[in-house]
Amino acid sequence: NLVLTASTFHAFSGKRTGFDRAQLWRHALASAMAGERAAKVLGLEMDDAFVCGLLHDIGKVVFDVLYPDEFERVVEQAQSGHRFIRDVECEIFGVNHAEIGGVLADHWNLPPALAGAIRWHHTPREASEHATEAHVTAVADFAAHQAALGESGNGCAAQAPQESFEALGITDVHLKTLEDELCTADERIGEILGILVI
Repeated sequence: NLVLTASTFHAFSGKRTGFDRAQLWRHALASAMAGERAAKVLGLEMDDAFVCGLLHDIGKVVFDVLYPDEFERVVEQAQSGHRFIRDVECEIFGVNHAEIGGVLADHWNLPPALAGAIRWHHTPREASEHATEAHVTAVADFAAHQAALGESGNGCAAQAPQESFEALGITDVHLKTLEDELCTADERIGEILGILVI
């Protein structure tokens, strides 16, 4: 997991916009930790839960690197309009970061379950395969937002993934466990980011 984290960070260390990539990586690491914990708490055989959380927003970094001017406009419009960044991405690029992230995962020959989690983390009900991974990643993404660990560029608050809660049987006790786990994660995330060039 640490090797993949470092490799991913370095692969996308080029030109950037005013988008706060450091905060995105904080969010990604928090999501990774939440996903791994959720899988364990739920008793799921999901060895790639950490990586699913880590890479779920990788499409945003792709936009930031390849189309900096357009992506800067996306971020500005999401913030000023109090909107989800994925909706503005669709308007400007015709595709959102989840879809682009899934394409990148396929290009990198990452496991299909990981590609599915990235591609469907906002719409897990649409996943024809690997829906469990997509649901776990949706829950992890939400938990990271609730813990206020990092930012992902949205101009509005995250929506609770009720369908994923129901699909996985997530209870208030599970959510409290994730919350408690993330309360202790801030220092660990800072340590990891401290060793990486972002």
